[in-house]
Amino acid sequence: GASTTTRSRSARRPAASMRSTPTSRMRSESGAAMRRCYDARVTAAATSALKDRVFRDPVHGLIELKGDDRPIADLLDTRALQRLRRIKQMGFAWLVYPGAEHSRFGHALGAFHIAQRVTRRLDLDPQLALHVKVAALLHDIGHGPFSHAWEHVFAGHDHERWGARIVGENAELGAALEELEPGLPATLRAFWGKGYKPHF
Repeated sequence: GASTTTRSRSARRPAASMRSTPTSRMRSESGAAMRRCYDARVTAAATSALKDRVFRDPVHGLIELKGDDRPIADLLDTRALQRLRRIKQMGFAWLVYPGAEHSRFGHALGAFHIAQRVTRRLDLDPQLALHVKVAALLHDIGHGPFSHAWEHVFAGHDHERWGARIVGENAELGAALEELEPGLPATLRAFWGKGYKPHF
């Protein structure tokens, strides 16, 4: 009788741990919001990795790395290339001429831009065009402090020879070049060694 009725009522009553309380609902909603936020960040990061890279240059105007040239932009993020931001293009001249503050990094971008225009005008084969543009971007990668003044201190080791060493020995830059094209580091060393065909 009474005991059976009590058991049936307790069976119908939800257990305390299974009840949906405002606190548990808030935790569930908070967790779902955090997951959505994380997914949005991951998606945004993946999208930003594919965005075009555009620089506004005082001489050339817009320098754009997009379309077929977009993968080349990954080279800009290597430590070897970022180092050029701290190398003065004009050596010691900036001490006398305050306007001569530009860096080898800006010069490298300008050289790349000119290579873009040349390869388009000559309608070069895509692989050859890639070689020319990457060689232009990295042509000063071997410069030391104060640019050419460095070469007078360490005679016999010009920036092209140092550049060939950096391309061959810097693991981060070498991996980025290999990602662009297998064997590209060796191709660049052929540029600096005057052994590339056709000769430039």
